[in-house]
Amino acid sequence: MTAEHLGLDPKVVRAIAWMESGWQQGVVSPTGAVGIMQVEPYTGDWISRYLSSRPLDLHIAADNVTAGCLLLRHLLHIHNGDVSAALAAYYQGDASIARHGLFEDTRQYQAVIRALMARE
Repeated sequence: MTAEHLGLDPKVVRAIAWMESGWQQGVVSPTGAVGIMQVEPYTGDWISRYLSSRPLDLHIAADNVTAGCLLLRHLLHIHNGDVSAALAAYYQGDASIARHGLFEDTRQYQAVIRALMARE
């Protein structure tokens, strides 16, 4: 599995994928986020350039999951392993959090992800 290969807890990756898309690759959000992990195209480009060893195509399920996992691993690294902070950054973005603090829907996202992880 991609999560384990990248040193991530598969439970958190599965929970994010369920919350983001219901594990459906064909989902596109109103903001243009794509696929299972709901990665924005500009974020996917950044991940391909700086975090991946190859270009990733967000429209291919395996690449989408890889992109989401690489992003999560990066966020965990910059947040010193703090899963809650990494989840908030995955959902809301660090720049938005720095400007506005955590939105209530971000807090709800964190809580749902934690609940989904606990159910496994």
